[in-house]
Amino acid sequence: MSHAPTNALRRRHQLVREAAAAERLDAVVVTSLPNILYLSNFGGSSAIVVVTPDRFYFVTDFRYVTVAAEMREGPCACPGFELVTVDGSYDATVASLLGSLAAARVGFEAAHLTVSRHQWLATALQKAMAPHELVPTEGLVERLRMRKDSYEVETLREAARRLSAVALGVFEEVRSGRSEREIALAIDWRIRDSGPDEPAGIWIRGSGAGASSGRPNRDFGLRCGAGASGLYGLSMCIGGSPPLPPCSM
Repeated sequence: MSHAPTNALRRRHQLVREAAAAERLDAVVVTSLPNILYLSNFGGSSAIVVVTPDRFYFVTDFRYVTVAAEMREGPCACPGFELVTVDGSYDATVASLLGSLAAARVGFEAAHLTVSRHQWLATALQKAMAPHELVPTEGLVERLRMRKDSYEVETLREAARRLSAVALGVFEEVRSGRSEREIALAIDWRIRDSGPDEPAGIWIRGSGAGASSGRPNRDFGLRCGAGASGLYGLSMCIGGSPPLPPCSM
């Protein structure tokens, strides 16, 4: 999987800081994994990011220490990256980190932090005599992700280019006598053969006599780097053209 270059990450960090400043936040705790990937290129299953006006803290456990070291190097290095290794639990480590910061208002992702974790964190900060106010935020990072940067645009274009070539080849795979499973495997192979990335998913639904039912009416997509491109609603007719259904409004 390709990663966003350092300049793109630096710009994203700056946008998060500007958004935080607009809400008078001294720090933002990011717990959503897709948002963490967007800000750091980290694709693992466990991490928390804390962004302040001048620091970028990356909290993770011992399993990802080697990965974290690699995130500091190369053309896709995460700028300002400061590793904080979990000691005990993630929440306790974050509480300790926040307690060391001069941050009066700390934003957290309300949609990605349970009530119980929020209460525990608030209690831990209170016991530590840390004068922090936990402020819920909604879509602070997601709003930034809606506007694609140049890296994302090029990634989506590359995925679309590969997927277009795969789509043309699908016509060679669909023919009478082949099962849905055989066609899905053939499409899967074509996607994997198109580049180093993986299929985002393959769904096929047949129609007519003996067709399966209850499956999603979508076909296939390609995941390319941190972006994905999908092709939906590709229909093919085998054995003659069926009559068109009546149009209803």
